[in-house]
Amino acid sequence: MIINDNNPSVSEAESKLLKLTDGKIFTKFYGKQKQDQLTLICIHGGPGFSCDYLEPLGKLKDLLPVVLYDQLGSGLSERPESAELYNKERFLGELKELISTLKINSYVLYGHSWGAALALMLAAQQPAGLKGLVLASPAIDMPAWQEYTLELIKTINPQAEEIIKSFLNKRDHQAVQNFFELNSLYAKKHLCKLNPLPLGLIRSNAKSSPYVYNLMWGPSEFVLTGSLAKVDLKELLPLVRTRSLVTIGADDEVSADQALNFCSLLKNATGSGVEIFLQSSHNPHYEEQDLYLEKITKFLNLIK
Repeated sequence: MIINDNNPSVSEAESKLLKLTDGKIFTKFYGKQKQDQLTLICIHGGPGFSCDYLEPLGKLKDLLPVVLYDQLGSGLSERPESAELYNKERFLGELKELISTLKINSYVLYGHSWGAALALMLAAQQPAGLKGLVLASPAIDMPAWQEYTLELIKTINPQAEEIIKSFLNKRDHQAVQNFFELNSLYAKKHLCKLNPLPLGLIRSNAKSSPYVYNLMWGPSEFVLTGSLAKVDLKELLPLVRTRSLVTIGADDEVSADQALNFCSLLKNATGSGVEIFLQSSHNPHYEEQDLYLEKITKFLNLIK
């Protein structure tokens, strides 16, 4: 299956640089924004990725306006190499400032992977304008993520732990080669199963920031050594008061048990649920795009 990223409903977007407190933020807009109209705000993963790979969500523009943006330090946003800027609290402040600057008064937060952590942190504060929350392949319990992804990588190569240790300790040519081969096999099974990769994912990879990723996450999806490594935000889930949806792929980096547990903790968010996409890994918005957008549309219609 080859995804055509040149579909007019996705490629025809307005874009601009927003000047926020810590730097200029690249923002994309799908559909026409009107004051007080419900808007979908999409938050990309990484950390240090770009918003390009979330472009399929722009196809929802006939239902409601859609906003994508590159977080500071990645994509087409400014990239200051100041370590103190790259922490979850500052990124949360950036999201809040973006919403305020755009004068969006009614919105649904869609957070993918690391972006789900930011979406959850804001939703837990119960802002007046928030009407719904989508936690897509959510990275909100990093110790559990680390444990589960290590299980996944060992099914790909039983010697995975030795390869990882050798990479972290030696960093010689062979250790690095073995580690990157392991990463490649893992990505094909648990990040995106499509071959060739969708253009949006390719562009996000090209625009990503290894500096931010390594600082906050680590050298790979299954080796967390950065500032987020011990972060567990599950305690925030009961604070959410708006209808929420958790989505994952069956071969995702988040297990079905984790997703169901997250949903059970959303006990004060009436009407919340889980969708598991059986033919997908970490990017079901590409791997099962039609079905995924259908489920998101159904969820948004419940809110509208």
